[in-house]
Amino acid sequence: MKKKSAQLSKSREEKSDQKKKERVVLDTNVLISAIISSKSSPARILDLWREGVFELAFSEETLQELIDVLSRPKLLRITGINKDQLDRLVSYLRLSSIVINCPEDIKISIEDPDDTKFITCAVQAGAKYIVSGDHHLLDLKEIEGIAIVTPSDFLRKFLDFRTES
Repeated sequence: MKKKSAQLSKSREEKSDQKKKERVVLDTNVLISAIISSKSSPARILDLWREGVFELAFSEETLQELIDVLSRPKLLRITGINKDQLDRLVSYLRLSSIVINCPEDIKISIEDPDDTKFITCAVQAGAKYIVSGDHHLLDLKEIEGIAIVTPSDFLRKFLDFRTES
């Protein structure tokens, strides 16, 4: 009986730990950079995610942009990804991340309206960070309490925070 109670407590602790994880939205350019260079800051961010350090959040719109961009002939050549590998990557992201239903973009005036999907996803997911290499997003610095940072800034801030905890 005590053993079962201990198992239930451990299960609750694990769930509690999962709830404490920060949520992060990655701009498409960060994901592409991680695919292209396994030694880059974006690749390190994906490594930390795979280690379970934080949760990634996507929306159908951000996943569709990833599919569209990676399907471009130039990027197919650069990444070496074929259609089957792309399908598996997107399936893996869907299963391993939080996919948010964002029926409508947040009404916000930004220089590149295409980037609104990342802000909407982050707000809907309760994300703490949007990680991007896009100056249109980075120029905002922060929106609705969500920090918008470069991959290297994210690694610095996130790893500093983790060491303090």
